[in-house]
Amino acid sequence: MHSKTLENVLRVAGVIGDGEEQKSARNVVADYAEAKVLIDRAKHAVPVTQVPDMLSASRPIVAELISLGQLTRIQDHGQLQSKLGKSIDGRSVQRTLKFIEGVGPLVEEPPETHVHLAKAAEKTRVTLRAILEMLFGQFLPTVFRLQGCHGLEAVLVSPDEITACIADPPPDASDEIRFWMG
Repeated sequence: MHSKTLENVLRVAGVIGDGEEQKSARNVVADYAEAKVLIDRAKHAVPVTQVPDMLSASRPIVAELISLGQLTRIQDHGQLQSKLGKSIDGRSVQRTLKFIEGVGPLVEEPPETHVHLAKAAEKTRVTLRAILEMLFGQFLPTVFRLQGCHGLEAVLVSPDEITACIADPPPDASDEIRFWMG
């Protein structure tokens, strides 16, 4: 990571002061405990433009995963203009992929009752955000993964189970799911 990028990240996070610009990285004085967390995140930064390919998902799905907290940005500060601050923590991408890989059994052919996430949203007229919350909250009893596909592209869900979850949401369901009731 370039020293100026590091300086900008630390300054916006409030770890170093807004005073005079530093001439080199060795002149930066910061609280190590606070800076270490930010530097660790920055080491695992993945450009947000690469995440859709990594998860085999559309940009809107990635945006919803960020808003659900499934994927985390390196730093959430509106004033941070660098690309690094807008990047996604690669560890959250790996956790999401690991969850997807363990979410259900692999099938060679999609069962007639299950469809891809976008098709399920279309059939049920429920937002992808609500469907993703049901998926990651494990509110859907049967989820399959299509063999030969990767990431969210492989996930198959049942529109009937989505409708049933909306009709009778679990106690820990969000307002987003409850909104779709009745």
